[in-house]
Amino acid sequence: MSCEDFDRALFNVVSASDYCDKVADGTHDSPKEVPDGRPLVTSKHLKNGKILVENAYHISQNDFDAVNKRSKVDPFDIIFSMIGTIGEIAQVKPEYPEFAIKNVGLFKLSDKSKSDWLKYFLQSPQGKNEVELRKKGSTQQYVSLTDLRALPIPVPKNSDFRDRVLGVLQPIDDLIDSLQAQNTVLELIAQTLFKSWFVNFDPVYAKAAGRESEGLSAEIAALFPSELEESGLGLIPKGWKFSSIYEIADIQYGAPFKSKEFNTLGNGRPLVRIRDLKTEEPGVFTPERNPRGYLLQGGDIVVGMDGEFQSYIWGNDEAWMNQRVCVFHPKSVSSPFLRNTITPQLLAAEKDAVATTVIHIGKKDLDTFTAIRPSEQIQRTFDFIAQPLYDLIVANKLATKRLAKIRDELLPRLISGKIRIEEAEEALADVIPSTEKQVA
Repeated sequence: MSCEDFDRALFNVVSASDYCDKVADGTHDSPKEVPDGRPLVTSKHLKNGKILVENAYHISQNDFDAVNKRSKVDPFDIIFSMIGTIGEIAQVKPEYPEFAIKNVGLFKLSDKSKSDWLKYFLQSPQGKNEVELRKKGSTQQYVSLTDLRALPIPVPKNSDFRDRVLGVLQPIDDLIDSLQAQNTVLELIAQTLFKSWFVNFDPVYAKAAGRESEGLSAEIAALFPSELEESGLGLIPKGWKFSSIYEIADIQYGAPFKSKEFNTLGNGRPLVRIRDLKTEEPGVFTPERNPRGYLLQGGDIVVGMDGEFQSYIWGNDEAWMNQRVCVFHPKSVSSPFLRNTITPQLLAAEKDAVATTVIHIGKKDLDTFTAIRPSEQIQRTFDFIAQPLYDLIVANKLATKRLAKIRDELLPRLISGKIRIEEAEEALADVIPSTEKQVA
C-alpha cells in the first residue's frame, strides 16, 4: 500500500513541505538536565498517539528558548519519531503544557482539519509504507529531514470528502480518549480510597479525635477502631496486623518460550513480554504450548521483573505470559486491594535494586512483600466499593481495543476513497452507541 492507492481523480499528491506550514526537526544538541526547568520531549515520549510530557526531562529556560528558535511546537502540530523507532506520531493538543523537542520531526499545521488528515494518513498502512521506503541506516535507522519534507501526502480535492472522513474517524478517537480518561479517574479513586483507609488510617484518626470521617457514612466509619497500636512495621489500627503477601495472593510466573517460534504473522497465540506491558499489545505470536505456560486473562495484575517493576491491569485478550513476567492472583481480597498493596513495595524494590546493566526482581524479593490485614468487615466493604471500579477499567480497555481495531480496519479504505462513507458509518452504528452508554 502506498500513495499509488489513491485515485488521482479524487486526490492531489503534494510534498509535506507544500502541505504543511513548515517541516522542521528538534534540536540535535543535548541540553543539560536541570531539576526545575522546561520539558524536553524526545521520541521515547511518543507512545500510542500521546505525548508523555510528564515523563520528559527538564532543561533551563535559556536552553528551552534556544531550542524553540529552531522548532517551536504549537497546538495541532504533528510530532514524528525519525530516529531509532521510526514512525511514532502524536498530534499536539491545546491542553498540553509547552515543551521543546529533540531529534524528532515536526510537521507544523495551524489548521486542525489539515492536521487531522495528516495524522490519519501517517497512521495508515499507505502512510507507514511511504515512511518505510525512506528509512536509512544499517545500525540505527533514521528518516532524514529532507525525506520528511519530500514525503508525499494525498490531499482530497473535495474538502467536504475530507471532512466527512474525519467525521467518521475522529469520534472513534474521541471515544477512546474518553474511555482512557475515565480509567485514569477510576484508578485514582481506588488508589485514594486505599491510601486513606490502609496507609494514612484517616477514619481511625478521625474517630480518635471525635470527628466525622470525611466522605464516609456513619455505618462504614463505625467499622474502624479508634486507636492505633505498635506492630513490627510501625503503628497500625488496633486489631489489625501485617501478614505475608501470600496470605492474600498467589504469584504465577511466566514460562520460557522458544524465541525461534516467535512470529508476527499471527501463527499461534499472542505472547506477552515485558516490553508489551505498557501498551498491552503483544508484539509476537507463538504456536508453542509450554506446559508451564499461563494465559493472561482480563483483569489480571501483571508485573514486569526486569528494568522497572510496575503493576498493570491486563485489559486485552488472552495471551501467553513469557518468562520474567508474573501475575499476582488475589486470594481473599479484591484486585484493587492487592494491586495497591504491592505497588509501593515494587517501587521500593526498584529504587533499592543495584545492577551494572538492567535491574531485576525475583521470587526472593517478592517473598519479603507484606500486606496489611484489616478486620473482615472493613476488607469486605473496601472490596465491595473498589472491585467494580477495576471491573469497569477492564471493560473500558477491551472496548478501547475493539474501537481501535475497527478504526484501523476502516482507515486505509476510508482515506483512499475505497469505501463509501455511508458504509463506514453503518459499521460504527452498532459499536459507538453501546460504548458511549458504557462511558455514561
